Amino acid sequence: MYITEKTFVNAYIRREKQERLLFELCSAKKRYRGLGRFCHSAEDLLDMRRVIMRGYGLSDTAEIERYADKHIDRCVILSPDPEIDEYTGTLKETLAVSAMSTDAALIVGEGYAYLQRQNAAEEWNIFWKTEGRMMIDIEYLLLLQRFREMIHDALTPFMEWISLFAVTYLVLIPIMYYWTCNKKDGLYAMGSYCYTVAINAVVKLTACVYRPWIRDSRVVPAGDAIRTATGYSFPSGHTSTAGPIGAGLAISLKKEKKPLAVLCMIFVLIVAFSRNYLGVHTPQDVLVALLESYIVLRLMGKAMAYLGEHPEKENRFLLITVILCVLAVIYITYKPYPMVYIGEKLLVDPQKMMTDGFGDIAKLFGFIAGRYVEKTWIHFEETGLKTKKSIPAWIGIIIMAAIIKWLKGLLTPVFGAHWGSFVNSFIRIFFAIAVWPLVIKLCNREKS
Repeated sequence: MYITEKTFVNAYIRREKQERLLFELCSAKKRYRGLGRFCHSAEDLLDMRRVIMRGYGLSDTAEIERYADKHIDRCVILSPDPEIDEYTGTLKETLAVSAMSTDAALIVGEGYAYLQRQNAAEEWNIFWKTEGRMMIDIEYLLLLQRFREMIHDALTPFMEWISLFAVTYLVLIPIMYYWTCNKKDGLYAMGSYCYTVAINAVVKLTACVYRPWIRDSRVVPAGDAIRTATGYSFPSGHTSTAGPIGAGLAISLKKEKKPLAVLCMIFVLIVAFSRNYLGVHTPQDVLVALLESYIVLRLMGKAMAYLGEHPEKENRFLLITVILCVLAVIYITYKPYPMVYIGEKLLVDPQKMMTDGFGDIAKLFGFIAGRYVEKTWIHFEETGLKTKKSIPAWIGIIIMAAIIKWLKGLLTPVFGAHWGSFVNSFIRIFFAIAVWPLVIKLCNREKS
């Protein structure tokens, strides 16, 4: 009961004013008096740090109309007018209903609230903001958003494609490099990738930072980008994927193929920028993901150099990682998550946010298991890229692409969202590190 009222008061009202207003709004006898007091004396109750826009006739502005057209989530009207109080509909519908009332109306939606005061001929639009933040990051996203609109989304398809490629088929490049060109350097890139995304998952599910369009409703993600923007916002998962893969390959190529190394780094930066350009991540989201990538790449390089000199200690290193992975899964499963409701609907469902975390930690599980099996029993050697021995590797890449495209859809109905994501990611990485290298070795042994 009164979930919308509690969410609104906790989000927008000054702390010292919250208790009394909440008591009034949640009391059947005092509800309309409390709503009237807020609607007509909002300046005295609102935490002004959360007010993004205020003025006359805001519902007629292009920005509000565009926002109402693109956001069809359910809103709730809170009003001293019992005829419209608790009316539920889209933002466009609730704006129309509140306009017909002679009293004030407060519209509460996912990540925003809108106060319309007809008798004062004044309308306020209040957007969700993080307490005490200057919101420079949001202003930067709005600047990019205006640029997108100015060029009529000409760059949006490219930015969407490069973002999608980064989290789907980019991993095929270091896998092919591992199978055919340089086993050690390919292992370095793949290992850095798996460690980075696992660490990123734990950080993301610890911080629980909402996406930009939830923090500020003026942010409207471009194109279809919101569909692949799963999980919480901070740090960027796309960037934490592209960073270790692109930079890891760049480090391996910088001496012999410097132009390719430069292209790899440019690719990483474009992926990072695309997340800002599409409006699905703030600058700090991508910068921290890049920092994670850098730290993991440095540590992975030192670890591989040390284990190269002390191979007898690698099993201990792998075991410690497995223990950390188990602890990470337990942590993200049982830790508390923010439970903010709009109406009866969760603003962000933690169960959905955890799905990517399970998959990312499973990638590290798959890497550790694959590495142990390969180094203990398989001992394959890279085939070379332009030899007949590389034919099994090319076939393997086709199989990997099919696994990436279809396997998760088959596993989720069987194991559920969390464990389906886990099993899918484990199989993908274990296949790349151990299973197909065995096939490549067996095929080339028969040819020899």
